[in-house]
Amino acid sequence: MSARMLLVGLFALSLDALGQTAGALEGKKIAVFDFKVLQGAKVQSPELLSDECRGSVANETRGEGALVITRENMLEILKLTGGKCKEGECEVETARNLGVDLFVAGSVTQLDGELMLSLMAYETRSGQLLQQKLISAAREKALLDLVRPATAELVRDAFGLGRGRGRRRQGPAGPNGKIAVSNDFTVEDDDTVACTFESTPPGAVVRLDGTLLCSATPCSKPVPRGNHDVTMELVDYDEARAPFKATQNQQKISLTLQPTFGILTVKVQPPGIKFTLDGKAVEGEVDKRRLPYGSHEVLVEDPCFEATGERFSLARGESRTLQVEAVPRLAALKVQSVDGKGNVVDAEVWAGETKVGPTWKVHKLPLCSTALEVRNSLGDQLPIKPNLQERQQTVTNVLIVNPLDDPMTGLAPEVRAERRRRAWEQLASPYQVRAGLATGGAAVVGAATVGVGLAWWLESARRDEAALRYGSAGTDFDALYG
Repeated sequence: MSARMLLVGLFALSLDALGQTAGALEGKKIAVFDFKVLQGAKVQSPELLSDECRGSVANETRGEGALVITRENMLEILKLTGGKCKEGECEVETARNLGVDLFVAGSVTQLDGELMLSLMAYETRSGQLLQQKLISAAREKALLDLVRPATAELVRDAFGLGRGRGRRRQGPAGPNGKIAVSNDFTVEDDDTVACTFESTPPGAVVRLDGTLLCSATPCSKPVPRGNHDVTMELVDYDEARAPFKATQNQQKISLTLQPTFGILTVKVQPPGIKFTLDGKAVEGEVDKRRLPYGSHEVLVEDPCFEATGERFSLARGESRTLQVEAVPRLAALKVQSVDGKGNVVDAEVWAGETKVGPTWKVHKLPLCSTALEVRNSLGDQLPIKPNLQERQQTVTNVLIVNPLDDPMTGLAPEVRAERRRRAWEQLASPYQVRAGLATGGAAVVGAATVGVGLAWWLESARRDEAALRYGSAGTDFDALYG
């Protein structure tokens, strides 16, 4: 039997089965080639994929007058026609050897862990690509489930098949010999429905049966009728998954995603001190910061404050404001204030605008206290800079001289200078640098203040103005008070 006779026999048998109906593909012969599996794609049963495609083509073209050739018939025809191209190597030439008008081919590859199937519909004579469709899935079973609906859509678009297919039938002859026409025909429901996908919060990626459907919710997409699994993913949220059955248009699928974080705000008093969050130094403020749910720790790590803080647990979706009261590191200070004769002078120690207490008593104060000074009853103010040590006592000596009580007033200048020189040596010696002090004895004369050495307040009975000069142990007192 010749190949041509075999083809005629096959097609005649098909047309007998179809009857005398006329369709959009009347007399067309269609082949579906086995899919190629490209290197690296992990597919166990590619034949199942192509069989599923072939079944979908047969289903979509049923009643259109077309013949879908089986795999067995294709192999037999190729043997008889002596086709040199093997199936899957040069599809257009193979289709011409088969004598088909249209054919569908496909190839499977793997990209980023997902299987991807490219479906293509061709017109044989011209070799023109009529339509192409790409589907993907994480697993071979999920890909197999997508082949049939994807092929149906490909065939309808490529071969020009309408959504509602039917035929107008002639009715029986009327009483006057006229031929009646019946508009009764069958309309098939579309095999896809439009579904709306929503998530709380919005912005989630939607996957249908393991295949990417849309990049951000809310979105509306066509979905094949039937059972499906939908997955929604969003950064910092647990994946949400649910099964559903697509049955009708405008169907809504909504899922709530559970956060994997809580929100933390940290307020530290006093502001600006250094602290860590989970062992890492914080730059700036912690204001409504997302943190993974679970245990966390805020700890003050500042040289001026104790290492205090709080360990706490942050729940999913919890918003918490943490108040941290820093505790200053403490030191002890004793200020000893005397006049030029070594007599005790009553005065007070101040830290800025906060009174620490009287001199000659030991006071606890913050280690990093600033603007320390000694004030007497006349309003004189003497800045001091003691070298405070944490949990240790520091002693600072302050010399306060009142020139109005100077017993040397009226003496000759050279006598006055010599006596003052000796007085300096006697007074300065006890107030030199001691353990815990950063400077030597300081002095206040009238309203004048200095940091190191003596300051002399020159006052004349004939005027109210004063001039201040500074000196040290090695300064010529004739130049200071001449």
